[in-house]
Amino acid sequence: MGATDNTLALDLHPLCTLFPRLAGAEFDALKADIVANGQHEPITVYEGLVLDGGNRYRACIEAGIEPKTKPFTGADPVSFVLSANLHRRHLMPGQHAIIVSRAQDWASAQAVGRPGKCGNVAALNTVADRAARSGASERTQRMADKVARQSPELAKQVAHGEITLPRALEQLAPKPAAAAQRAPAAPAAGADALEEGPDDLYDQAAAIVLQHRRASISLVQRHLRIGYNRAARLIEQMERVGIVTPPAASGERIVVAAVVPASMALAGTARPTLMQQVQQQANAAPDAGAEENAPDADPSGESMAVEADPFNALLDDYNKVAAERDGLVTKVAALEAHVALLTHGDLAAQVDGLVKRAEAAELKFDQLSSRNHDLQGTKRTAQITAQYQADLLAKIRKALGAEGNADILPAIMARRAAA
Repeated sequence: MGATDNTLALDLHPLCTLFPRLAGAEFDALKADIVANGQHEPITVYEGLVLDGGNRYRACIEAGIEPKTKPFTGADPVSFVLSANLHRRHLMPGQHAIIVSRAQDWASAQAVGRPGKCGNVAALNTVADRAARSGASERTQRMADKVARQSPELAKQVAHGEITLPRALEQLAPKPAAAAQRAPAAPAAGADALEEGPDDLYDQAAAIVLQHRRASISLVQRHLRIGYNRAARLIEQMERVGIVTPPAASGERIVVAAVVPASMALAGTARPTLMQQVQQQANAAPDAGAEENAPDADPSGESMAVEADPFNALLDDYNKVAAERDGLVTKVAALEAHVALLTHGDLAAQVDGLVKRAEAAELKFDQLSSRNHDLQGTKRTAQITAQYQADLLAKIRKALGAEGNADILPAIMARRAAA
């Protein structure tokens, strides 16, 4: 392949463009090194595109040197490009992470239309896999995945070192005022329940709850084949009339009463609790039945011993359980209020402070990594320049027959005098 002009005959493969291109002094130093010492590493070509060695290829073209190329014969171009470039370049962790994210996106897209042409896509499927490949933390990798998914242009800027990963995330985040304007107004509590009329499935739902002794929304859903919201409203109706208790801190409700008709549940009339129903029935017992309920006398005229009424014992037990339940409900409400204050106050402030400190530390790390990148680039340029100078001086000494650098100037003067 000839390279007499400065026109690039081959385009760069998309995987090759994931990495930033050399520019300025770094690229000039690379081109000077190739001119002085030749191209040592062949350029890898895949499907007519430069897969690896884009900077060397451009330097050869601009220097008028025919590039040395070799075909890619492997099965996984993604792994090849990442292995060849990711860890030998002076890149920041955010750049590593975003490059791996973009590589995985490219491989996933190729797998749809060109299976078998993109290598092992599954190797980068999880955040842990991508973080292990990029060398970044999983938190940094998640940030990079988010930027790559939501803004390919920002992802390219991060990969090429034009912007840091935290700054890219800041540009993705919506402004608080705009987010508040877009957020829909929250409906008033209980609005749906007030707007809904009597539910004809209420009696069936109550029978299911009492039969299984479980106040479960999913239980009602499965048996009646209805949606979650409707099943939740039915459970709330049962709570209002005393069939089930309000939810505890764990969300669990206890079934404490019998079936209540839907008409009573939704008419606004409070349903008596089971204890109140029992007491009303006991108070409503007719006095006329007292004689019938009186103990029988034996033939000798002495009264027989009155046996304890098991119903009264059951009522006493229920009263005790109800009192304990009310006490527990009060304690749970107090604990929930305490936790809510703690969560929205102290803990929220602590978490926010930790997040800000972590972001500041990551930003500082990015800044230090950027400075280190600049220093490494300057050092590499100086080394290449020094080597180029040494090679040039060696050629001059050889041409003049001088033994050392100090003999170069006298040799030149002697040749001028002889001419």
